[in-house]
Amino acid sequence: MTKEAVQAAQDLKADSIVSVGGGSTIGLGKAISIRSGLPHVCIPKTYAGSEMTPILGETMDGTKTTRKDAAIFPEAVIYDVSLTMSLPAKISITSGINAIAHDVEALYAPDKSPIIRLQAKERLLDQLDACRALSGYGMQEIDLDRAASIEVQNQYANPRKVEQGQIRDLLRRAWADELAKADL
Repeated sequence: MTKEAVQAAQDLKADSIVSVGGGSTIGLGKAISIRSGLPHVCIPKTYAGSEMTPILGETMDGTKTTRKDAAIFPEAVIYDVSLTMSLPAKISITSGINAIAHDVEALYAPDKSPIIRLQAKERLLDQLDACRALSGYGMQEIDLDRAASIEVQNQYANPRKVEQGQIRDLLRRAWADELAKADL
């Protein structure tokens, strides 16, 4: 899809890329921009924050790769909360959970910044009153093994080694809304 999109931008003699939408749309905009050299403006309609990272995730032949380069940052980001109001509830919830995952990652990532870390902590504290059980968001218990398997396939930096059995147990606890334990 990216090759075709870059070709379309060239055929149209585009002078910039504007991506309006969620993470996939923003990601495609990043991919077109980095390959074409065109400036990129993002208008996100979800909450995950991909628009503010130098990271580009792409899937080729069923395998996701991750690329990190300062040139991937968009030139501008425009936020309009009214654009998120039309999201279906399930998409809004999924997007919010993804944003929470990014916030948790910001607390321990090797390239974390003090400002991003502070913002992440504040957003996480705001979430304490929200539903915590993955089952409350529609995740089925039968999906826990698959989710754990996916998690260990493409690991990001973590404070310690990520093992599938431990991830599966962590997900089961989150699914059942059990209290966190330090025994993993």
